[in-house]
Formats: sequence, structure tokens, C-alpha cells
Amino acid sequence: MMRNVVIWQADLPGSLVMVTIQIRAAGNDDSEKVTRLLSSANEWPGFDHEGSMVDFWDWRYRQNPLGSTNEIVAVAEDMVLSHAGSLPVEVRIGQKVRRCAQLSDLYTDPGSRGQGLMESITNALFAADERSGIEVELAFPSPAGYELTMKAGFTEFPVNMGHYELIVNPGRFFRNVKFGAIKRIAYDGMRMMKGRGSGPEGSVEVFEVRTMPDDLVALTDEFEGRFELVFHRDDRYLRWRYEHPEGGAFRLLVASESGRTAGFAVLRPYRVNGKGFMDLVDLVALPENESAIRALIDGSVDLCRQEDADTLQAWLPTDHPFLPILGRIGFLLRQPMPGERKIRLVCRQMTSDPELENALASNMRCHIVLGDTDWA
Repeated sequence: MMRNVVIWQADLPGSLVMVTIQIRAAGNDDSEKVTRLLSSANEWPGFDHEGSMVDFWDWRYRQNPLGSTNEIVAVAEDMVLSHAGSLPVEVRIGQKVRRCAQLSDLYTDPGSRGQGLMESITNALFAADERSGIEVELAFPSPAGYELTMKAGFTEFPVNMGHYELIVNPGRFFRNVKFGAIKRIAYDGMRMMKGRGSGPEGSVEVFEVRTMPDDLVALTDEFEGRFELVFHRDDRYLRWRYEHPEGGAFRLLVASESGRTAGFAVLRPYRVNGKGFMDLVDLVALPENESAIRALIDGSVDLCRQEDADTLQAWLPTDHPFLPILGRIGFLLRQPMPGERKIRLVCRQMTSDPELENALASNMRCHIVLGDTDWA
């Protein structure tokens, strides 16, 4: 559905010009205009990928194996002034896999703010999601996005996300922080108290691969059954999410035990001001298989050293079953800096389904990682 909104907008100092702004679905012909708008916001998408910005937009909004995305734009005089999208995702909530939509890339050109454009296009987006049969809308919003979604009737899901850090190169890491020598002593003391634990058993092997293994379904189905809220990881989705270089620069590790896939880890290296970092974007293994988890972390540490990264970072719910193992390995909870953005999940039920409503209202065991968000 398409509609026009007529507004008054300050165009030149001391003058007012009436412009017609069209609120409509984005089409393929809008790709360059959309990416021009979004790439003006903190060097969108904020991480490395191959190809052009249009290639990334095409991967995100046109190649998703779960089907067509909904994407709404506000256009005036052949310029995209505001954009809002929703990405189709499947999420296991309770005992069922639900059809969901994750809000993404909500942005208005700074010169066009204060006109109600974002409210108009998100209302159109919500209507498109409802027509598409979406059961739950969700988002991992920025502070501004959080205010917008709260006003639109979303609620914050009760999961506390923690940012965990393994210091791979303590010598260099503590040389580059204030009071590093003292902090190094405290860090070594904490590691000694926790114990370093034993390494992975010899029956687990870890390989770096370019493509997901063919026997993932049995592992991911059993893994998802351990949680009550977890993004559904079928092989089509995982291949789209992590194998396409247009979607991001990832490195993939697979753990094999007795000839079968026992887990996988997805890593994302990046640099800020010449300093290397490594994100543990995704980690899947049965929580009781400590050998596979340790082997994947050991492999991740090796990749950190290859990429000259001092730390390995992970985001997980603070009650996640992986955390006792990660703690024994040496991961520590990192306290956010003032003003630093936190991962929080907001959602809104779109259908009248008592079973879904009860599930969303309950205290659920969650598996949420950085790769489930659109931050990576």
C-alpha cells in the first residue's frame, strides 16, 4: 500500500518549501538511494564485508532464505529521507518455532528529523509485518530505537546480557591500559582462583572451514531443545548468515567428535585505531560437551593470535549454561563503559495466541549471541 504525506519543511534559511513525501515499500531501484542514506550513519553497516554497500543491502534485504523482507522508505524528490526494515527470522519460543521479524536499519536523515517520518514509516512497516503473518516483532535497539519501540507497544524481554572477555595476550593488553601492572596482578590472581582447567580431550578435533558441515541439523535441533528462546538455526539460514562474504567477514570453526559435528564457532576479526579485536559471534555445542566447547575456544584463541587480537569477546545471557565452562577457561564479565550501548531485546506479539503469550511472559532459558542481532 502506498500513501502520500504533505508536510512543511525548512529548505533554505529564511524560506519554507512545501514538499510531498511518499511513504512506500522499498524496491530494487531504491538500492543506491537507501545505501546512501544508511551509510551516512556511522559508516553503515559498521563492520567489514566484501563488495559494495549495494551488495550488502542486496544480501541483507533480498537474499534471506526465509523469504521477502519488509522495507519501508520515505522518499521526496527522488531522495530517501527515512528508512525502516524488518528481517525475517525464525525463533523457537517455548516448544514451537515462530515466524518473527527483526527490526533493522531504522534511520532518518538528520536534516529531515522532527517531521514524524520515522513514526510514519514504522507504522507502515508494522502493518506490512502483520499482513505477512509475522507472529512476533523483535529488535535489539539503539537508545533512540528503544524509545521508539516502547512507544509502539513493545516490551523489554527479561534477559540480562553480559559482555565476556578472554584476554589472549595479557602482556600487551595490560601494557595498554591505565594502571596495567596492578590490573595484571589482579587478573592473574583471579585466573589462579578460578583454575585454568584441563584442555579438550583428544577425541575432539577442530577445523577452520569455509562452509557449514552437512550434518548440522541433528546438532542444532538437539541444541535448540535445551532452551526456550533461541533463534532457529537451520542450514539454509546459517549458510546465508555466515558464508556469504557480502554479509560480513567471518571465520568459521567446526568441532568434530567420532566423525560427527559436535559444535561450531563463528568469529569476526576487526581493528579499531590499529588495535585488533575478535568477536565470538556464534557458539553452538551441547552444554554438557565441555570437550567440544573447550576445543572451539582453543581454536578461537589460535585465530586471535593469527589476527593479532589481544582479546576474545562474547555476549551471552548471564545465566547461560556455557558460562561455568567459559569461566574456567578464563573469560571475565566486562563492565560496560559509561554511555556504551548494551544488548537488550524488545518484542511485541502480533497474533492472538494464548500459548505464545504465556511463553513470552514466562522466565525462559535463552540462547542469544551477537550473531542473532544485526550488530554483526
